[in-house]
Amino acid sequence: MAKPKITLTAEQIQAERSVGKTIKQIAEEHNVGESTVYNRLGPPGSKPEDAAAAKLAAAKRELEEARQRIAELEHQNASFVALAGEAAEKQQAEIERLKAEHEQHAQLRRNAYEAHNAAQERLQERVKHLEEQLNTAETEKAMLLQTIERAARPEPATEAQLLDRAIGEMTRVRKLIYLYAAGE
Repeated sequence: MAKPKITLTAEQIQAERSVGKTIKQIAEEHNVGESTVYNRLGPPGSKPEDAAAAKLAAAKRELEEARQRIAELEHQNASFVALAGEAAEKQQAEIERLKAEHEQHAQLRRNAYEAHNAAQERLQERVKHLEEQLNTAETEKAMLLQTIERAARPEPATEAQLLDRAIGEMTRVRKLIYLYAAGE
């Protein structure tokens, strides 16, 4: 169980004593021991002004210590803020570098895609051209085969062709007769 604390100041205790109360009575009224009341009054023979001066000096020391601690914390805070700023700048620089690298890769992908599409179009045109050449070659082949087949099997001669051959042979025979008659 926690010890009860006295809530009276040394001045209030002195005021109660000046109206005739004893230390024992004051302690019983506030449910604390007599030693707690004596401790609150300070050493024997001390005046309330001395206690107040001691409290003021202690408070000034505490205030100075608090100010020093605040200064230390402000210094640490400034260091942390500077470090955070440096880290943020580094992170921002890294983000910018990664963005530039990403854009560079994206441009390379676009260029590769365009080059691929252009090559594919050229190949498609070349395939089309080769297909046209193949079709032309196949047509020419078919025509040549037809010509060879016609040449391999003679067609029956028409009357005009027979007459032309007969006239040609008669002309040759006539020349031979003229040559023979001329003695040559």
